[in-house]
Amino acid sequence: MQNNLRELFNLVQLIAPGTLGSLEEFSAKYSLEAKPNLEQIKQSLKPFLIRTTRKEAFLDLPQRDVSHVPCVQDKAEKILYQALSEYILTSLKKDQSNYLTLVTLQKELCSSIFAALLTLEKMLNRAPDPILGEIVRLGVDVKINAKTKYLLEELPSIGEKIVIFTEYLATQKFLANELSKRDLSFVTYDGTLSSSKKEWAKERFRRDAQILLATQAGGEGLNLQFCQNIINYDLPWNPMKIEQRIGRIHRLGQKKPVKILNLFTKDTIEERILELLYHKLKLFTDVFSLEEETLGQDLTHYIVTELLDIPLTKELSC
Repeated sequence: MQNNLRELFNLVQLIAPGTLGSLEEFSAKYSLEAKPNLEQIKQSLKPFLIRTTRKEAFLDLPQRDVSHVPCVQDKAEKILYQALSEYILTSLKKDQSNYLTLVTLQKELCSSIFAALLTLEKMLNRAPDPILGEIVRLGVDVKINAKTKYLLEELPSIGEKIVIFTEYLATQKFLANELSKRDLSFVTYDGTLSSSKKEWAKERFRRDAQILLATQAGGEGLNLQFCQNIINYDLPWNPMKIEQRIGRIHRLGQKKPVKILNLFTKDTIEERILELLYHKLKLFTDVFSLEEETLGQDLTHYIVTELLDIPLTKELSC
């Protein structure tokens, strides 16, 4: 289960059909709004769930330190983001069939201007649009976005090996270009590489490069215990993908505490993503009684008090 209770229903349905009733009965009985029903879910899962925690298996991993950085847009980037957001809202009122494309475009804009402009140009090539053309012109005025600026300022002070995760190939290429300008040693890792080139990239990172610049393809199958730092430059919708990323360095063989830094652009769709990540993780940990530091207490406090506007009267674990 990675996103919602329906996924849990589907899993149990595969093992023991009918145990949780029909999907309609399950949805009515275990409404997400009815938190006490989570205890009933736990009881229903007992015959099928075998779980051994790291603590129970005596896997004593080093401390995991998770923190976050809200990056603030400058005036030009804010104007661009607002113009794009207004265009998206207007478009969705007319036709919601391209919802995913438009929301992805918003995410790309927060990731890098380069990634967003590539998508905008493709859209213009398919269907010329004067409003999109104006948005592209606004994008040309933005030299560097908030997250990139923070990243480039922060990297020299880290001084250790670090894995940077981005969601988009275009952003990876953009960041690679910016790192090259600053003579920072790095290697890229993404799904377009062959198996041999992936192995070469991993070995070069281990031996020489300070930075591994990876897409989500680097979130699985890599053992990087020799590194202690991760920057989630872009955050995915799925919290388990974040956990997979962290698992590249926070795993058996790691001898030192690890540091995880989550970047997000303030007052944008990325704050909405954080809110959804919090709710998904809270649901997962409530159902399975887990206490993992995926987002971190600092980020949880931010989401609950600022995004959800809920006074925090006690610590919440996600």
